[in-house]
Amino acid sequence: MEEQELQAEIAALVEPEATIWRGMSDAHKGEMLMLLRRLRENFYFGQSKPPITLDWLIVLNSIYPLSFIRPRINIAYLWLKDNPDRIKKNYRRFISNFMKDNKPQFIYQVAGKE
Repeated sequence: MEEQELQAEIAALVEPEATIWRGMSDAHKGEMLMLLRRLRENFYFGQSKPPITLDWLIVLNSIYPLSFIRPRINIAYLWLKDNPDRIKKNYRRFISNFMKDNKPQFIYQVAGKE
């Protein structure tokens, strides 16, 4: 993603996403932009229709923290790699559905049992 395109996308933000963006720390903005770049460069997520945009990512981050978003996107990516015949058209909706998934993330083992 070109720096000029990114700056244009930031300048085009409308309310309430623009206010949320201005309220973020520089470190948080950097993490968001890095995630956006990685999603757009990804084989699957980069071809989403509608495209994954900064304003959509800001809204997603207003619902879920980045520390939750990143691992869920990795799980979604692994699911796509394991199911190549299940290509999606709208990866924004696909990611949103992975965010809502409430399945346990760990296999629990009772300590001391062998």
